[in-house]
Order: sequence, then C-alpha cells, then structure tokens
Amino acid sequence: MIATFTVFCALGILLSGDVRAADALRTALGKLIAEGGVPATAVVVVGDDGAARYLLFGGDVRKDTPFRWGSITKTFTGLALMKAAEEANVSLAAPLSDVVPQRPWRNAFAAYPVRLEHLLEMTSGLPDLSGRAFDDNRAMPLAQALVEHGDSLVVRWQPGLAHSYSNATMGLTELAVQSLADEPFAHALERLVLQPLGMPGASLDPLAALPGGFKADGVTPIPYWNMTFRGFGALNASIKEMSQLLQALLGWRDRPWSESVHARLWRPHTGLDALAGLPVGYGAGIYGRVRDGWIWHGHGGDADGYRSRYGVLRDLRVGYAVVINVDNPRLLGDLVRVIERALTAGRNPPETGTLPPPVTLDQSWAGRYYPVASRFAVEQLLSGQAQALQMTVDGHGVVAEIGRRSHHLWHMGGGLLARKELGVAEAALVRMGESRYLTGDFGAFVKVQ
Repeated sequence: MIATFTVFCALGILLSGDVRAADALRTALGKLIAEGGVPATAVVVVGDDGAARYLLFGGDVRKDTPFRWGSITKTFTGLALMKAAEEANVSLAAPLSDVVPQRPWRNAFAAYPVRLEHLLEMTSGLPDLSGRAFDDNRAMPLAQALVEHGDSLVVRWQPGLAHSYSNATMGLTELAVQSLADEPFAHALERLVLQPLGMPGASLDPLAALPGGFKADGVTPIPYWNMTFRGFGALNASIKEMSQLLQALLGWRDRPWSESVHARLWRPHTGLDALAGLPVGYGAGIYGRVRDGWIWHGHGGDADGYRSRYGVLRDLRVGYAVVINVDNPRLLGDLVRVIERALTAGRNPPETGTLPPPVTLDQSWAGRYYPVASRFAVEQLLSGQAQALQMTVDGHGVVAEIGRRSHHLWHMGGGLLARKELGVAEAALVRMGESRYLTGDFGAFVKVQ
C-alpha cells in the first residue's frame, strides 16, 4: 500500500515535469520488477505536457533496445488496412471478396459477406486459429500460411453480428492490405505506418538485439515464435519507437493518418456493440475498457516470453507503454494497474456521478441466453453444449450469471448497462427482429426462445 501510494504521488509530480519524481517511480516499479525476476523491462509514460519519459530496467536495456510486442501489432495492422483502403479509395464497408482476387476463406452465410470493417473489429464470424496453427513455428509466406491453415478460415457465425477475438482474421487482413497496396504486407506496413510514425528500426522479422523471452522464472528461455500470420503479433520495436505511437494517438505530434482514420480507431462501428451505441469495445485494432470510471484505449500483447500493454487516456491526453521479457501476466497486470491509477490520481473521471435516474427494465428480458460466438471450442458452441448465461431483472438493472461469474449491471436507459459504481455503459441489451441479445466485454449472447 505504501509503495502504491508513493507511485501515485511520484507520477503526479512526474507529469508536471519534476525529474526527481522519475527516480521515485523507478524505485517503486523496480521493486515489483526485481521481485518478479525480470531480466529486461522498458516503460514509457507520456505526460500531460506531451513529453515521453522512459524507465528502463536491466543492464543492457536502452531506449532503442527492441522488444517483441505481440498482439499490439494489431493496432499497426489496423492502421495499415485503413490507410491502404483510403489510398485506394475503397470503402471499409466493401466486401473482402471485392478487394482480393483469391478467396481462401469459406462463408456459408451468403447474405452476409465478410467486409473490410469486419476484419478491423473482429466481427468477421471467424473463431481463433486452430491449435495446430498456433503450434506451427515455421516462418512461411502469407500465401502458404493461408493454404496450410485454411481450416481456421471458416466463417462459423453471421459476419458483422458479434465481436470475437480472432488471430485467424489477421491473415485475411494481411491479404486485404497486400491487395489494396499492391505490395507485400510487410512492405505496406513499413511504408504506410512504421516509417511515417518514425519507427525506422521496427520490423516483423527477428532482430539480433532482442533480449530474448523467458518463462515466468526469468531463466528458462522461450524460442522465437514465427507467427502463422505476422500481422497479428510479430512486431519488434523499441520503447522509443512505441512512444511515437502514443504521442500520435494523443495528438502530441502530427498524425501520419487522416482524421477519418483517427475517428475510426476508438469504438466499434459494426456488430451488436455498435448497434447499441456502447462507448467501449473493440475498435480498429484498439479496445476500450473501463478502470475506476476512466475509459482507457489500447491493446495487450503476448509473444514467446514477452508481455506488453499500452494504454492512452484521451480525457487527460496521457498514456504509457510497458513490456517485460518474461511470461508473467500477473506481474504485467500489477505494473499496468500501478501506472494507470497513478496517471489518474487526484482527478475525477468525467463520468463520475452522472448516472441517470433509474429506468425500469421490462421483465421480458429475463431468461436464458446462449453464446453467439466462441473464440475457441467452436464445435461445443455449434452443438449446443456451450455454457449459457442466466439473466434476471430486478426492476432497475440485471444480474447476468455465467458459471461462477456474476455481473450486476444498472440500466441506464435505452438498453445500456453499467456497473452502478462507475456509470459508464459497458454492456447493452439489443433487440433485432424477434431476437434479443446481451452484449458486453464478457461476450455476446442471444436469448433462448
């Protein structure tokens, strides 16, 4: 508790430019990192003055030391797709089949084509990669990967209906970028995003200076993983280069993308979340989530022993990125929690205290709800064996129970649901024709009739 309080106080000073606070923050975070036995860590904080401040841990770590950023790559891949489409004057609502000459995916929902925007927001109807694809450590060209792991490219539920996190979707995203830009995906990513951002050393290929990834003990090495589709997690970049992304997202430097691309990043435009008007969800390679009443946007990453996260708070124009080279998600979560709470210490989120008067909810919403999508265990979903959700209505809110998890949500009106103590809509009830849905960060469900 004392260490956490010290961090809060220190970072509050740090954001005002007091360099003495950097030492206090280094000490507090360094204690957690030392206890976790992490060989190499890099942190950057962008303060409310727009300056990037770096905290580096490990004897050989410098601002230009590359790290693996895992799924944070998806933010860059999303930007590449949007810029390539804009450059080619192609709408993001265009069907993928209109953009690419080949068709390595299968979609039995003839009336619902997979569109470019579905790739961005992972509402394509694709589950995640198969275990065989995840275990395949061969470096192979995109065309080969699409053929050899085509079993992961089968649309299993209606495209455009619900978000479901899918690394398989990134294979089709790479294909779309290549077709729109008329060049290999890696070249297009470099030209459209990495070079304009000022990330000259960033690469999807292995870099000799990488410190290596380790298991949670910080000693046992984990081999370099050649991702099936590099667009979902292969980015190698330094903490200094990652600070360029943060400053561009927060408007502290010129953005190398248009305002229309920028506006598209932050919230869903497809699927149930968009239909409900939720302010959080998975946008274009960036997800929004609520902590202590604040809406953070960013992404996390996991790559052969590296764990990472970046987050930006648009309300205060502050942000951070952190990466460790051990497979210790709990430690990463502790570091993220300390940094995020420190960045908001002493400030009240704009949504605090703004809950509307209670709005009575119709009892007809109560009942049993079945998952619409599943990242894994797809056959279980399709055979009716997936775990259902039970929802009860208590007049002014709902209790959604699935397994041992219970979500108590306040009805804000219009079907929007929030945790009562925060007042930010994080879930919603949606009616489409005769069907009723519950959607939120815990998944999408349809009421069983």
